[in-house]
Amino acid sequence: RIVRALLVPAVCFGAVTLLRPAIGRQRPYDRFGLPPDAPFGRANGSGLGDVGNAHMAYSNALVLAGHFRNLLYTLSILLALFLAWTFASLLRTQRSLRKTHAELSQRLVAQSAAEKQLKLHATAFRNAHDGITLTDARGNILDVNPAFSRITGWERSEVIGRNPRVLKSGRHDAAFYESMWKSIQETGNWCGEIWNRNKYGEVYPELLSISAVHDETSGQLTNFVAVFSDIRRLKFQEHQLAQMAYYDPLTELPNRTLL
Repeated sequence: RIVRALLVPAVCFGAVTLLRPAIGRQRPYDRFGLPPDAPFGRANGSGLGDVGNAHMAYSNALVLAGHFRNLLYTLSILLALFLAWTFASLLRTQRSLRKTHAELSQRLVAQSAAEKQLKLHATAFRNAHDGITLTDARGNILDVNPAFSRITGWERSEVIGRNPRVLKSGRHDAAFYESMWKSIQETGNWCGEIWNRNKYGEVYPELLSISAVHDETSGQLTNFVAVFSDIRRLKFQEHQLAQMAYYDPLTELPNRTLL
C-alpha cells in the first residue's frame, strides 16, 4: 500500500512533465483563436495592437511555462530520489525483519527445549523413590519432593525455609559432622549412612548423599542437593542374616563362628 501510494503522485508528475512540452509548442493562433491563414496584422477584426499584446502575453506564458517545467523536472527528480530511498529503506527493513525472525525462531526452539528439560526434571523430582532436599548456600531448605514427606513425615510447607538440622537424631557427635562437611568442601560431595529422626520422634537409618552446586560462570557455591533413602528394612535384613550366621536359631546362643 505504501509503494502504491508513492507511485500515484510519481505517475501524475511524470504525465504533466511529458505534456508540458507539447503544450508549450502550440502555435499562437491555436492558443488565441486565430485561423491558420489569418494575416499577422489582423485577427477576427482586432487591431494590430491587440495582436501584439497577445503575442507578448504568449511569450510571457512560454517563459512561465518553462519555469513550471523546470520546477516539475526538479520535483520529479526529488520524488525519484525519495522513492529510491524508500525502497532501500524497505529492503533494509525486510532484511532486518528476516534476521529478527530467524533469531526469534532459534530462541523459541531453545526455550521449548529448555521447557521440556525442566518439565522432565520436575517429573523426575516429584516421582523419585528417594527423598530429595534442595537448599541454598546457607543450608536453608528451598524445596523437597513427596518422597521426603513420606520418609520423614514432614510436609513440604512445614520445612521450607528451615534447616535440615530439624532431622538430627543426636546419635552422631560433632566430629562426624565436621568430617562430613570437610569432605563436601574438598570434593563437592559426601555419601554415607546417617541416623536421622522423623517428625514422630522415630530414629531411623538413611543412606545419604550430599552434593554441592556451584555457579558455572563465577564458580560460587549456590546450592546443596541431598538425596537419601530409608534403609531400615535393609538394616533389619542384615541383622537377620547376622543372627542366622552367628547364633543358633533354637537356643539363640553363639555358634562355633563366634567361639
